[in-house]
Amino acid sequence: NVTAEIPLGTFTAVTGVSGGGKSTFLIETLFKAASRRIMGSREHPAEHDRIEGLEFLDKVIDIDQSPIGRTPRSNPATYTGAFTPIRDWFAG
Repeated sequence: NVTAEIPLGTFTAVTGVSGGGKSTFLIETLFKAASRRIMGSREHPAEHDRIEGLEFLDKVIDIDQSPIGRTPRSNPATYTGAFTPIRDWFAG
């Protein structure tokens, strides 16, 4: 059994050992339940007792781990250009 409190309006990370159930909790339970309620998804979430606070969300987005660019080193910062000033700063 898992009980978690995830604050809204903040950047939150879920960490743990490999195989510890992070993806099952986040994708199979939380994301699918939120998608079903908010966006009318037909996906069935993993079994759970209740999720409170979904009424405070207007959308949910699943960002998976697949590369978003032409190279596996791509990430949101490189893809959007946000990494360019950081790279320039380190380059001097």
